[in-house]
Amino acid sequence: MIYTAPAEESLVYLLYSSAAPPATLSLEETWTNTGYYLFLTTPPVDAAALERSVRAAIAAPPQATGFLWAFNDAPSFDVAAILNVAFNAKNQRVVAADTNIPSGIPPLGIGGGKVIAPSKDYSTISVSGITIALTGPLARTLTFSGLFTLGAMPDGDSAVKNIVSVEVDPLGDSEGSATVGGFGPTLVLSSGPKGYAIGDIEW
Repeated sequence: MIYTAPAEESLVYLLYSSAAPPATLSLEETWTNTGYYLFLTTPPVDAAALERSVRAAIAAPPQATGFLWAFNDAPSFDVAAILNVAFNAKNQRVVAADTNIPSGIPPLGIGGGKVIAPSKDYSTISVSGITIALTGPLARTLTFSGLFTLGAMPDGDSAVKNIVSVEVDPLGDSEGSATVGGFGPTLVLSSGPKGYAIGDIEW
């Protein structure tokens, strides 16, 4: 069954089970049920037709609520990306398998097992995984923290990095767009006998 948000929001949700669906679902209930958040380029006109198109694009029943981005400008329905979600050994919701997300050229590769969570309005951002805004001006955008290379390596085993906030809109211009911003502290990433370590720069 298809559920739509209030008129001022673009969020659409597909409840995967068709057995006695409730008349309404709260935003919190969509995350604890099993289905897909649908991020579309056009508000749906025919809910039944949209549900048929989405179900045809899903390869297997989902284990948890996932995310689907699609260009649905009439008369076409073209899926840009599907991000399936599963549970890990700690019962955390994680990316079910390696997934490519349109972000320009090249696409963004997200590794399976990465912790993922929705944010109601982009005000609650995960620092250890991927956050997807459900409502507000950045709805449908993936956000995560990353390391950005600033310049030449201080030595052969180290690189100067900034912690940055990365935003990716899979339905943006040129079939996806990525923005890097929110520069944080400057650190050094170095490799050693015990693996990689990150710490303050010593000049």
